[in-house]
Amino acid sequence: MEPFVIVAVIGIVFGLGFLGGKGWKEVAAELGLHYSNGFQRQMTGIIGGFDVRVTQEKHHINISVSGHNSIRETIKLTKEGFLSGVIGGRDIEIGCPSFDANTYISSYFRNSETEISALLDDKTRAIISKVVVKDGAKVSGGCITYNKVHSIDNVPLAIHKLIKLGRHLTMRSTQIPERLAHNARYDAISSVRLRNLTLLQERYSNRKETHDTSSALLIDPNHSIRLAAAMFMGPSGLSVVQKIAHSRRALVDVRIKALQHLVREAKQEDMIEITMNLLADRSTRVRRKAIQYLGRLRHRPTLKYIIPLLKSEGIATSLVIIKAIERIDDPDTEDALIELLDDSPDRVRAAAIETLSRIGTVKAVEPLYELSKQRGFKRPARVAIDSIQSRLGDVEAGRLSLAPNVDTDGALSLAGDPEKSGGLSLEEKPDISS
Repeated sequence: MEPFVIVAVIGIVFGLGFLGGKGWKEVAAELGLHYSNGFQRQMTGIIGGFDVRVTQEKHHINISVSGHNSIRETIKLTKEGFLSGVIGGRDIEIGCPSFDANTYISSYFRNSETEISALLDDKTRAIISKVVVKDGAKVSGGCITYNKVHSIDNVPLAIHKLIKLGRHLTMRSTQIPERLAHNARYDAISSVRLRNLTLLQERYSNRKETHDTSSALLIDPNHSIRLAAAMFMGPSGLSVVQKIAHSRRALVDVRIKALQHLVREAKQEDMIEITMNLLADRSTRVRRKAIQYLGRLRHRPTLKYIIPLLKSEGIATSLVIIKAIERIDDPDTEDALIELLDDSPDRVRAAAIETLSRIGTVKAVEPLYELSKQRGFKRPARVAIDSIQSRLGDVEAGRLSLAPNVDTDGALSLAGDPEKSGGLSLEEKPDISS
C-alpha cells in the first residue's frame, strides 16, 4: 500500500473515532451529559453531585470537575516539580515523606496546614498519588482539571477517577477537629499521626475530642506521639513523660524534650531525683542535660558526681560541668577548676578562667598569673585576677591589686601596700602559699 493511502486511512479512522460526533454523542449519553457541537465540541452536566465539563482541544481532551464549593477552594494540588515552590509559593508538608516528596500542596489561608492535614488522610493521599502525581491531574480553586486524555473512549474512566478524588477532597470546616483526631489515632504513618495530634492540640485545645485523643495515645507505641499526648494531659501525664525521659529505646531528642517538660512542670524534689538518676545514663547528651538542670537548681550534692567527670568526659560535657559548678558556687570546687588550667583543651581552660573570676579566691591567683604568660590566655587570666581582687578586697593573705601598668613582655605587675602585713611587692612574684 502506498504511503499516502496509509496516511489517508489513519486520518479517516482518527476522524471517526476521536473527532467523530457520534463517539462524543454516545459517551455523553452513557454519562448522562449534554452534548453540544458549536464552536467547540463539549459535554456538560452533573454526575454524582459534581459539575462535569468535557471539551475538545486539538490534540487532547480537557476534563474539569467542580464540586459546588464542596472541594476545598483554598487548596492547590499538583505533582511536585522543579519550579513548583517558586511559582506557587511554600510547599506544605503533612509528615509523610514519600507523599511530601512527590506532591506539591499550597494554600493562601494562614491556617491552611490544619485544614490540609485534616483532609489528607491515608486514603485521600493514596488517590492523590494515583490521580494527581501519576496521571497528572491538578486541583485548584475548588476544581479538578485533567488534560491527558487523547481518546473519547477513555473519558468515562477519567471522569470516574476525578469524581472519586473530588469526594475525598470534600470536607466541611466543622469536620476538621474530628478528622484531625481520627488521623492522629489511625493513620498508618506515625509522623502524620504526630502532626495531626499537634495541630489538634494547638487549634482545638478545649475540645472533647482533643482530650479523648490525647488520653488514648498515652499508650501509643511511638515515643514522640506518646510524649505529645502526655505533655498535653498535664499532671496526669507526668508519669508517662518521666518514663520516656528514662527510656533507652526513645530517641535522644525525644528524651531531652521530655526532660525539659519535667523541669517546667514537675515538683523540684521529684526533678532532682529524676535528673540524679540520669547522671549515669549511657547517652552523653542526656547526661549533659541532667548536669545542666541540676546546676540550675544549685543542687550541691551533685558536685561529687560531676567533678570526677571533668577529666573523663569530652569538651562539651566539661563546659556544662564548669557552668554547673559556677551556679552551685561551692568553695570546695576551686581546686578542681585550678587543675583544669594546666593541660586541658583551650576551651575548657577558658571556661575555667571565667568561672574562677566569679567564684575563685586568692588561691587561684598564682596559677592564673602563670597562665597569663601563655599565648592566648594573657588577657583573660589578667581580667580574672582583677575580678578576684575587686570581689574580695582585703583578704587574709593581704590586699591584692592589679596594677594598671603591664611591662613590655606582657607580664602582670602586682602591687601591694608595704605597710600592710602580707602585701605583695611590685618586684616580687606573688606567693599565695602563705
